[in-house]
Amino acid sequence: MKKIIRIIVIIFVCILLFGGVFVGKVKAKELPEAFKKNSKFSAEGYSIKVDYFVIDSAVKDVNGDKIEDNIALVGQRKAAVKETFNADIKLIIQDGKSKKYYYISPGSIVNGFYSKLFFADFNGDKVSDILVKIDSTTTGHPSYYSLISFRDNNVIELLDQEEFSRGIGFDVNLKDSFNAEISCKEANKIVNIDVSHFRQRYVELGFCDSEGKVLNKIKGHAEPYEEIKIVDYDKDGICELEGFQRISATPNKEIIAYGKSLWKYNNLKFNLQALDVLPYSE
Repeated sequence: MKKIIRIIVIIFVCILLFGGVFVGKVKAKELPEAFKKNSKFSAEGYSIKVDYFVIDSAVKDVNGDKIEDNIALVGQRKAAVKETFNADIKLIIQDGKSKKYYYISPGSIVNGFYSKLFFADFNGDKVSDILVKIDSTTTGHPSYYSLISFRDNNVIELLDQEEFSRGIGFDVNLKDSFNAEISCKEANKIVNIDVSHFRQRYVELGFCDSEGKVLNKIKGHAEPYEEIKIVDYDKDGICELEGFQRISATPNKEIIAYGKSLWKYNNLKFNLQALDVLPYSE
């Protein structure tokens, strides 16, 4: 009897040790070769005349059927070289269940560098939406953002690529005493920023006299979003978009402040939830 009990104990211990190891080695679904970064994209059953290469890719359930789909951001380029210019960028989704391919345009801006995919639920349907970022040039210029829902294999654009990427509209005016007034009608907000650290430069350029009196009516501007972050401030599992813009008081583009805006999807559109104007510090 003791021998039988000893055998049972040994078997039980082996299950705990080796069984746990085997469970821990279960592999996540791998991308097909055609979906791997920098590989030449090809789709079984489809004839693609122009060379498209994979810029970014992921395995994610984006249609809500609990089966992971293959997702790729592809673009035309001369060769499979990293960080090069891509033309005619497309979002391609292969349904994990049916294996059917879906070709989706991210918007009117389809050429650029450093394109990237991000995933989060923005509209509250408990299915990951697809955020596409396309940089228009290598440095110093805006990125363009597209946000697409693919629930039940239906393509819905959750925001307008060009309109959203322009960012918040600010009215920026240089005022006396080396101040700048930044206002936003959309948020009903007015903020005054001290720009006295640019005193010498503004006087030399003839914008102000040495006492800070404005000599010419100078209007500044806000640049398009330089960065968009995915956040979930209220911790409800439904994400928001947080955008950052540089603000200048003059045409010379000296940065005096950052605009930080928070957007949440509700009633079939993104709505501005909060706006902060923060003094720029180097």
